[in-house]
Amino acid sequence: MFRFFSRFCFLILALLLLSFALRAQHLTGSYGVAHSPDLGRSSYTWQLDYRQNFAQQLAWSAAWINEGHFPGHHRDGVTGQLWWRTAFLDGRLVLALGGGPYHFFDTQNQPGGDSIISRGWAPIGSVSLNYHPVARWFLRATANTIRPKGDDVTMNTFALGVGYRLWDEPKAIGKTERDPEVAVRRSLDHELTLYGGRTIVNASVGEGATAVSLEYRRHLTPAIDWTLSWLNEGDPEAVRRQGLTTQLWLGRRFWNERLVLGFGGGIYYAVDRERADPPADDPENLMPIVSPTIGYRFGERWIARFVWHRAISDYHRDSDVFLAGIGRRW
Repeated sequence: MFRFFSRFCFLILALLLLSFALRAQHLTGSYGVAHSPDLGRSSYTWQLDYRQNFAQQLAWSAAWINEGHFPGHHRDGVTGQLWWRTAFLDGRLVLALGGGPYHFFDTQNQPGGDSIISRGWAPIGSVSLNYHPVARWFLRATANTIRPKGDDVTMNTFALGVGYRLWDEPKAIGKTERDPEVAVRRSLDHELTLYGGRTIVNASVGEGATAVSLEYRRHLTPAIDWTLSWLNEGDPEAVRRQGLTTQLWLGRRFWNERLVLGFGGGIYYAVDRERADPPADDPENLMPIVSPTIGYRFGERWIARFVWHRAISDYHRDSDVFLAGIGRRW
């Protein structure tokens, strides 16, 4: 488990680290249709995409793709891709071709009503078309083909979405580093946030449940945070977990330090009261956890933050915990 977890985190963290020296970041949300030629069926798909241009015709991206629900397969995953791009109509229309590795989590139904989670790697190829009607907002059409080896199913997706260009505002227009308000926001290195939200277990049994969390965040550098959190996933029947998480985060700040985007990875020490008789050789209660976050700072000392935790178990009980909260900084 920890081997694929380390590769999974390295893929995203390496891409985020590359972005610190670059501009012209694009954030896109898309929704559409997924079709599996192996299963002969179609379903929905949605995708969250962060793309970064680093040359006139080259870009990289990190994306989360949900491939919908098929009989016996509920698959999603993360990808990092390299893109070649070309522009038309004075830059308003941009065509891009991309490819890279895709790490997937496939919840597969089993006889008796239970399920297992199959994880693996697959190549992904993509084509996208952007239309930029105004300076920052754009429309995007994206087509993906995911082709795993062995018994894992091939998937083709097509989605339409809306995107926004993120970049640091020019200092002549925005506030400079000498601005007192920006200086205060940068000097507040501690953050305590109370969250509430929802737990969804990636299993064929159980339902959703209310989740709560209390998080302490320490800003180690302008780009790196460390957190220690108590997380209670509630009681969605398939699991009844709670415990402590500790994570390291890489992130970027925009709009004069107000908007915060980041990705974290770490360890979740969890006690699951629904799990009976864990194996003797199991690393007791330890699970990898990975999380994207977005926050908005208002005033000098307050922040609204959203976090999406993916808890990765070794007993087919992965969970998504969606949390929103208000934090105080000092």
